[in-house]
Amino acid sequence: MKNPRQSSNQLPAWQVERAKRLQRACEGIRAAVAAGKPLKKTIRRVARGLNGRPYRCDASRRLALSPKTLYRVWYAWRRGGEVPAAFKLNYFVRPSSVPASVMIRFVAHCAGIPQMSRSLAKAWREFSKLGQPVKISLDQVYHYFPAAEFHQMQEQFEAIVTASFELDRLRHKNIANIKDRLPASLGATARAGRKRGCV
Repeated sequence: MKNPRQSSNQLPAWQVERAKRLQRACEGIRAAVAAGKPLKKTIRRVARGLNGRPYRCDASRRLALSPKTLYRVWYAWRRGGEVPAAFKLNYFVRPSSVPASVMIRFVAHCAGIPQMSRSLAKAWREFSKLGQPVKISLDQVYHYFPAAEFHQMQEQFEAIVTASFELDRLRHKNIANIKDRLPASLGATARAGRKRGCV
């Protein structure tokens, strides 16, 4: 048949294509934000590049995507688990299976020690080896603890470590200066004076 009947659960081809386009758009926004780019500016740029483009499956239809719409789509995608299904009509968002206590411990772990790799993925793999195996995907980790936040924490931790080394250097420097200019004790000063008097 030229136009086969679609089942009641099958989406039209243009909606499937729309979901795939929005998925790629949101993944691009997530990567840009993780790299330190401003969210609103990134959304405006992505919306300009996609708005009005015709669908490959149906050239008579065009993707309507203003910055305001994409902003709303972005947050719906985040809440929906960052999957293409989040763009479908009447999509049901399941309650998250990620325990808050695990993510809180991971954040504390990242704040307590330097992550030399500067990679959220590697930090998560290292953290997962410390205790009982955790059935949380890396995508879920990125969803609840964005890479941009991880990098900000690492920058602050590095600043604290650098300041600590500088403080220790100044402490040793001033102690050495004092030792060079002053005797170790008052008794040593008195003995030095008696020696000079006997000469």
